[in-house]
Amino acid sequence: MTTPHPHADKLIAIAEGKQMQCQDKINESWYSISSDIALSLISKGAASLIRIAHETILVNGVECVKNNLNGGCCFTIDGKTRTTIWFDTFDQRDQAESATIKPFQS
Repeated sequence: MTTPHPHADKLIAIAEGKQMQCQDKINESWYSISSDIALSLISKGAASLIRIAHETILVNGVECVKNNLNGGCCFTIDGKTRTTIWFDTFDQRDQAESATIKPFQS
């Protein structure tokens, strides 16, 4: 059995054309990068600085992170489906909370 590349998930995401992001070392914010830059960072041993960009969905008119492996969730019910919203920062949590209570505010 062969051992998969330690960053196979990121390499596959790049090959599939998914948006990649890099973390700024100073303020720790994330910004979008090209696939070429992502590949370059992986080859230079800096793969820990990149991630696959989070997908977003609109919930009650508020854009929220759709999926995130780091955890946290809340739910909204639109009468037909239940949507899981993931977050890994307090800002994302507040955004998800705002989206879920928006229909109930007058």
